[in-house]
Amino acid sequence: MITATKIWIFSVALFVLLIVSIYFGYHLGRQPRRKGAGAQGDGGNSGVSHISGTVFTLIGLLLGFTLSGAATGFQQRQVLIAQEANAIGTAYLRLDLLPKSAYYLAWR
Repeated sequence: MITATKIWIFSVALFVLLIVSIYFGYHLGRQPRRKGAGAQGDGGNSGVSHISGTVFTLIGLLLGFTLSGAATGFQQRQVLIAQEANAIGTAYLRLDLLPKSAYYLAWR
């Protein structure tokens, strides 16, 4: 059973883990690099291109899934509108409030 205390403990542990990860990442990034570690002529920023590629890939996936969900919702709305129009037409035909002559003149 999930209680407020467990959620609070999990939140604090996650926050501490985040701070520790940022600390280690900062110090690993500030370490001097070896001369031959990076690609030629990149100025020691070999990891930046990989990170930016990853970020752009994730943004592309997010955009693709968002548009896919929007298209699915639009198609469902179109189907519901068609079903509602058919139901209105069926109800109109079943009402039988108009005299037969007016009914036939309306549909000619």
